[in-house]
Amino acid sequence: MIGSLAIATNASKTFLTFELWWIFGTGLGMACVYTTVFMANWPWFGERRGMATGIMMAGFALGPVI
Repeated sequence: MIGSLAIATNASKTFLTFELWWIFGTGLGMACVYTTVFMANWPWFGERRGMATGIMMAGFALGPVI
């Protein structure tokens, strides 16, 4: 995904097209990652899906800080 995104942004002639490619590509990639992880973890937490989602989002946000 990153390789094709880099090629598409490299072929951009203006900054606007570069931004649009980059926003679309990273947004799609993040959506795939979030959805997959949430769907895989929810069965393990049963009725506490909200807590599982909160823990995963906090870990994702604090990962770069650590």
